[in-house]
Amino acid sequence: MGAAVTEARRRLSTVLVEGLEELGFTLARHLISAGIGTVLLCDESPVTGAENSYRSLDEGRPRAEAALSLLEDPGGTSVLAEAPEGAITSGVDLRVLCVSTAALDALGQHPEALRYDCPILPVLHSPGGPPASRYGSALC
Repeated sequence: MGAAVTEARRRLSTVLVEGLEELGFTLARHLISAGIGTVLLCDESPVTGAENSYRSLDEGRPRAEAALSLLEDPGGTSVLAEAPEGAITSGVDLRVLCVSTAALDALGQHPEALRYDCPILPVLHSPGGPPASRYGSALC
């Protein structure tokens, strides 16, 4: 019975992924593969030619729009949607921030940007190192 409850909770969950460079794109793909019910994608920055997760024809398009066209759920159990920056996203169970250390520090300077009714998981992208979550951060 425990596995069935876990699977049901996963299918009812909504996760917002902010920051869709390679790390965020990969995390979104894994969330979809894990059967998360709804995955919201948020990143209006344009795709650049140096990003491996996207196609060359996506260059210049907003990352969330391009990612939405590339990510698919083979099992058909996840709903994918674009969440424009600043949109009200009530009902989100987890907000995953895939950002650089500098961007996370900048967010810390603006507490109003962090007002959500859900946990925030900052996942830092450090060049040359593995992704990490910041120990002691007030964001999570």
